[in-house]
Amino acid sequence: MMTHASLPYFFAAFLLAFSALISENHISDVRAEDVSSPVVVELFTSQGCSSCPPADKILGELIDRDNVIALSLPVDYWDNLGWRDTFASPHHTQRQRDYAVTLGTRQVYTPQMVINGHINVVGSRRNKVMQSIADELQHDHEKVDISLAAAGDDLVISLSDAPSSIGSTIDATVWIVPFHQGMHSVSIERGENRGKTIAYSNVVDGLMRLGEYNGAGTDFTHSLAPLQNKSVDGCAVIVQDDVTGEIIGAQRIDVAFSS
Repeated sequence: MMTHASLPYFFAAFLLAFSALISENHISDVRAEDVSSPVVVELFTSQGCSSCPPADKILGELIDRDNVIALSLPVDYWDNLGWRDTFASPHHTQRQRDYAVTLGTRQVYTPQMVINGHINVVGSRRNKVMQSIADELQHDHEKVDISLAAAGDDLVISLSDAPSSIGSTIDATVWIVPFHQGMHSVSIERGENRGKTIAYSNVVDGLMRLGEYNGAGTDFTHSLAPLQNKSVDGCAVIVQDDVTGEIIGAQRIDVAFSS
């Protein structure tokens, strides 16, 4: 079963990082991308891992695809080997360990890509990564529809009833995933990648458990607090089966502002 910690820190971090509201700015539009059932690709990587740069490059090829939500989740278990990853989080490591349970891999490693929560791929194997994404798109699995709307200073996230192929009663978690869009270069001074400058794409910054979803249509409403970290400019909403780990609904959020 996917485990999760409901941490006040990440709730606060999300509100600070994602709301993008300051005293003179307000949401003028908020919506999900007009793409049905995008494929979620999560890369577990590390700046201290010499095998990871090819996988980081592959993820960079995916970030501009409308039908893919590509996310980097740097892990922290390489940090004691000469270089402390500037993006790493123990919560990314925990998420990877949860996948080791649902995927039956019994271990964590880098670079690992998890595709739609249920396909395990070595992240540097480009052909396998691309084929797995293509297979997911071709199968066109029915997903939970996610829509978003602005209501004053609130963000309303609406989930549809689960399609019959998923089942009318399920145990799932809704995640909010803020991330830094685009590519971010890091000059690495020590460790296995010493002397290299490596680009990391769509780096996740906080992973928040929004609530439970049991298959019945429901809404979540959040009052958005003042933004203090405007560098976080992307966000995804993910609905994930707690038992299998499969992602049964996902959307990237597009937000515009007016003064």
